[in-house]
Amino acid sequence: MQYVAIHKPTKQQTRDTIRLVLRLLSLCAAITLIVLIAHDTLINITLTSNFKFQRNSLMLSLIFMADIGYETFTSSNPGKFALRHIISILVTIPICPILLWSGVHLGPHLTYGLQILPMIRAAYIVSEVTKNLSTNRF
Repeated sequence: MQYVAIHKPTKQQTRDTIRLVLRLLSLCAAITLIVLIAHDTLINITLTSNFKFQRNSLMLSLIFMADIGYETFTSSNPGKFALRHIISILVTIPICPILLWSGVHLGPHLTYGLQILPMIRAAYIVSEVTKNLSTNRF
């Protein structure tokens, strides 16, 4: 009877696997966010007044923040990484749910502008994740 030696994965292999899983989760979350926005837009629901959308947007943003947070803290120089990816970090912040739940009431023009932010977030995440996955940078 022969035994097959099972090697323990290295720290780098474990990090790469976690990074890949987080990127794929981010991609799925971004696509889900796009579908939710399209659905609510087609049935003429205002995104900033829809509690269900705001809750889902917040949950999906947590996935985005976990991805960028893991990338930041596992990089060789977290401060430099955070400065180079400041736009990615800012895009992941769920501004609409935070403003809605804090009770801040905005004017109609600013409210309309804030409705565009989730779509920008989703499109940006899709482009970043597909870029990283296609260049195979792990």
